Amino acid sequence: MTLMILILLTAFYEHIFGGKYPEVYRDRTLFATMIEEADTSNGNNAMRRGPMSLSYINKYVKTLKTPEKVAFSSSPNTVNTYGNGKKLKLFFKYTDPIFWEITQFEFLEGKPFNQQTIDANEAVAVINNDTRDDYFGKGVSAIGKTIEINGQDLRVIGVVRGCPITRMMVSADVYMPYHLQKRDPANTRLNGEYMVMALAKSEADLPRIQAEYNDVVKRIPLPKDDFFKPQVLNASLKPYFESMVEDTFFNNSDGSARARFYLFAVAFALLFMSLPAINLININISRIMERSSEIGIRKAFGASSRTLVWQFIIENVVLTIIGGIIALVLSGAFIAWFNQSQMIPYADLAINWKVAIIAFVLSVVFGLMSGVFPAWRMSKLPVVDALKVTVGLPVLTVPPGPSSDVPPPIHYFIGRFPGFYLYFSYFPHSQSSLTSPPTPRLPHPASPLVGSTALFFRYPLFISPLTRLLISPTPPTPHLHAQPPPPLYLTTPPHHHPSPFTP
Repeated sequence: MTLMILILLTAFYEHIFGGKYPEVYRDRTLFATMIEEADTSNGNNAMRRGPMSLSYINKYVKTLKTPEKVAFSSSPNTVNTYGNGKKLKLFFKYTDPIFWEITQFEFLEGKPFNQQTIDANEAVAVINNDTRDDYFGKGVSAIGKTIEINGQDLRVIGVVRGCPITRMMVSADVYMPYHLQKRDPANTRLNGEYMVMALAKSEADLPRIQAEYNDVVKRIPLPKDDFFKPQVLNASLKPYFESMVEDTFFNNSDGSARARFYLFAVAFALLFMSLPAINLININISRIMERSSEIGIRKAFGASSRTLVWQFIIENVVLTIIGGIIALVLSGAFIAWFNQSQMIPYADLAINWKVAIIAFVLSVVFGLMSGVFPAWRMSKLPVVDALKVTVGLPVLTVPPGPSSDVPPPIHYFIGRFPGFYLYFSYFPHSQSSLTSPPTPRLPHPASPLVGSTALFFRYPLFISPLTRLLISPTPPTPHLHAQPPPPLYLTTPPHHHPSPFTP
């Protein structure tokens, strides 16, 4: 679940900040959304901050020599209108003709407005396909028809495929040429209602465009009035990410917002990952403790702590990678549903190769975070303690029969493994009986070891000559009253040692 949420967050991040339709040139486009005038005289900290005016753009931005193209558009505004018998709430913005050259909108009908349209003072508009369907009716052509916006009757000359509102620089329901705006053209102040996009010929030109604009900003005269006398103008052209983070989210233009955003994102991700990782560590400790007998057996046969640590780490990483793949599949299903749900109109979330790599890296990180500590802890567990964790009380004791040559063994069930059951057996022989191995006899028909290939191994590190490991395909039988076969020794016990286990 945690991986799925993180994958979805990265998909939303890519949806907002990645260069997608219609901003396919975002990687070589610079944006200016805000300018800031500051009055720092006499200890003041007053400032005026907002988008730019048409006067400012025409004098100081459109005149830049390095960019290939410079376009502007107003901040999105809302308007209520009525069409097709219902009330509609629409987003609209004003743009210039270059806006359609920098963006790559797909025109389903008609064409964009151009400079001749503006020079002729025509009242026209471009709308998106949802607005066409809602205002005029689904499947009805809108070209040449009239739509009423802010009390103006506008002739529709184009219909574009819409884009999600999260692309704030270009998204709207209705696009109008800037000459139809009544307020801003007469504004001679620096602040206004417009944002700028500057398209570079290549990514290598981006620093030169920024340097040219910064040089222009230093020479801009600052207007003063009786109430506000600014001495500093903060304005810059930035890539989309910096523009949105600094100007929109953090309301900051000193360059530190990017670092703060990444710090916040990293801290959130670490916190979000650490909580389930701690939970996974506890689960893994419990899971590995259940396998303590396996650890004890492997250590008894010479497995090093390093080998055991790598075993459990690799197991955990593999499991988390599988979980990451499952999370990718579930995320893909959720994204497909979300795109169709219209919760965000025109949403086009997708899991691309970047998101897939992030999911894989997160899977590995989760595996390491949740597997290293429990693996290291269990690898340090002494062999005797490892076996004591699951051996516990005897699960099978066989009383001696009348023909018994030696005292019966006591079998401790250790665990089930693929294809066999593992028992720990204690043989309480007398000193004299240990001088030579007993004579093997066929197993009793009722013995739990009937049909098994019983193998007895000696544990050289800690198990006394009175103890053996038994591998059998037969599960434990708690209620047994028949006598089992005597043990088949692979080695002759040299002499008696007390057992470390109390039967």
